[in-house]
Amino acid sequence: MVVGGSQQETLIFITTQYYGYECLTYLGSIIDEQGGSDADVKVRIDKEMAAFLQLENICNSKQLSTNIKVTIFITNVKAVLLYGVEKWRTTTTTIKKVQVFINSCLRKIPNIDWPDTISNSLLWDRTNQIPGEEEIRKRRWK
Repeated sequence: MVVGGSQQETLIFITTQYYGYECLTYLGSIIDEQGGSDADVKVRIDKEMAAFLQLENICNSKQLSTNIKVTIFITNVKAVLLYGVEKWRTTTTTIKKVQVFINSCLRKIPNIDWPDTISNSLLWDRTNQIPGEEEIRKRRWK
């Protein structure tokens, strides 16, 4: 702290090469020349898949209700996945990738496997969820 004088502060960004583009990671979000949405979504889905796989014992537990399992999924996986969604470019590809990941996780919670398939709308009703596109649009900056 300087009293009665001026002090210059230097802000340093550490950049890394990512898929051939110059980019940086800031507060856990990837920012590149195009804004970083696609790269950020891919990395977030990969990280959250690893986090969800660590919850496998919880998902397979017969002692926990589906509602508790879904709540754990929302707080530990979905919240982190959608962190920073306000600044994403919401293309149909991005929304579809996020929705596919969320749906696949929600299907594993009540152990719905092939050939016992259900529609997405029935899945969302059973787990009291809204479609990912709707949730992303709610969180967008207006």
